[in-house]
Amino acid sequence: MELKQVLHMKEGTGKDSYANNSKYQESVIEEVKTILKESVQQLYQFKLSECLVLADLGCSSGPNAHKVLLEIIDAVDWTCQNLNRQLPEFQVFLNDLPGNDFNTLFKSFPSLWEKLGQIKGSDFVASCFINGTPGSFHKRLFPSNFLHFAQSSYSLQWLSQGLIEEEKADAFNIPMYLPSAQEVKKLIEIEGSFTLRRLHTFNMKWDLKILADGVRAGIEPLLASSAFEGAIIDDLFRRFEEIATNYHVHNGEVKLHNLVVSVSRNN
Repeated sequence: MELKQVLHMKEGTGKDSYANNSKYQESVIEEVKTILKESVQQLYQFKLSECLVLADLGCSSGPNAHKVLLEIIDAVDWTCQNLNRQLPEFQVFLNDLPGNDFNTLFKSFPSLWEKLGQIKGSDFVASCFINGTPGSFHKRLFPSNFLHFAQSSYSLQWLSQGLIEEEKADAFNIPMYLPSAQEVKKLIEIEGSFTLRRLHTFNMKWDLKILADGVRAGIEPLLASSAFEGAIIDDLFRRFEEIATNYHVHNGEVKLHNLVVSVSRNN
């Protein structure tokens, strides 16, 4: 079975859902928001479009999709005020694989509209248009020269190809690759379509229970598509938490390494 058919975060809003177990990803977004705003501000100083077209690649179904969108909007608003320009309309495309829980995502948007209305006013809400775009961003999703700005958070580590063997549990594989900063820099240079603006790395400490719950929310659907189910999955993550706790006891605090990349497309 192809990865894109089974890969998605844990759906819904229950205890084990991604929506309720994505605090670490939220903390990362908070950590890098200065770079995000800097990138948006640099872009909009030169793009005088009446409608700014944005994409969140790998948006998932939790509240972080709201957070990223609000950060981008605030950055554009700040830039417009400083340059004495009128705020543009926003066309936003929220992308993830077809198995993503888009229903939960879009059910959450009335609260976002209400929040935006309180902060920016009702006229602003009427000028922000949001659409879902299911599909893999490893393939083409949009027309040529269509997007002004795209961001992706905790999505690029998933490989574009890979088969999941369902017959044997020992053949199970998570098709994920975590590159070093130098590997990313080299790939950008070799590919040649983009100029590297920022390459930033940082470590974050994290609570082991929250970490274990977050990992479960991220990969449980992938496990469920293979030989794992029900009580087996519960036991697997209980053991995962025990192993992480044992590591903490013998090696000190658990720190997760993060890589932030900001690029601009070459003309």
